Amino acid sequence: MSVLRRYPGIGEIDVWWSRASGLDESQKERALSWMSEEERTQHQRFLRDEDRLLYLATRGLVRGALSCYEDISPHLWSFSTDEHGRPWIAGPVVRPSLIFNISHSQDLVVFAVSAGGALGVDVEGSDRRRDILGIAKRFFAEREYKAIRSAPTQEEQEALFSSFWTLKEAYMKARGLGFALEPQWMDFAFAPQLSVVFDEDVADVPKRWALLTGRLSSSHTFSLAASWGDTAPLPTKESPRHAANATDTKNPHIRSEGQDIAFELVGVHRADGVRVCFLDGALVAEIPSSL
Repeated sequence: MSVLRRYPGIGEIDVWWSRASGLDESQKERALSWMSEEERTQHQRFLRDEDRLLYLATRGLVRGALSCYEDISPHLWSFSTDEHGRPWIAGPVVRPSLIFNISHSQDLVVFAVSAGGALGVDVEGSDRRRDILGIAKRFFAEREYKAIRSAPTQEEQEALFSSFWTLKEAYMKARGLGFALEPQWMDFAFAPQLSVVFDEDVADVPKRWALLTGRLSSSHTFSLAASWGDTAPLPTKESPRHAANATDTKNPHIRSEGQDIAFELVGVHRADGVRVCFLDGALVAEIPSSL
């Protein structure tokens, strides 16, 4: 294998990303060759070309990225889902166990991976056709709704809505309960910094969680929720083989190894010591198809 990254340690998250529209024909063929029969069947069920391409990019990124941690052919990974639809690795068995989460919006696919703990990611593209105040009034906490309504411009309302929504989605996915948790049960705020208050029905405490939200592009909002126990994780040493080539000046633990992606940090909660590394999904093209 030409690419073999070290496992992310406790408190470390690798975030792989890929744009479906950027895949060339050889990458599409490779991703298709990696998929299981069940995935190929699902791939053909999509009626629209863009939906088939997005599914292909997603499965290729997941399988290819996982094979950057273990000397295992991408086509050998098998997956299952729990009762709430959260995916997990069914085989082969690897140690330490890798956890992951996936999100996509428009043609952007995001795949986050860590070792142990709980992890959820969500990415959302802008959509000015939606009634954000109506949605927020129905599904958000009262404080969140008032914050959005009070924002002076439509652009700021959209940005705040997207941050709240993706934070909720990321947290609910990390808990593995999805919409069994009511979105209004988690009340996020950005002043004076990103924080969250949980309703008693959530049965959780904020100190367990590292939360991060920001912009992946002018049209995409990204949020992440991770937990490795009751307290924020301690810093871990970075592998010199994979030193990042860009560092966000607002938070020295957020890095990018991608070619054309810039992460603009909007808010972070209890993330001291958490390393988040963005990786270009095109990297999976370097995995030999003969593995």
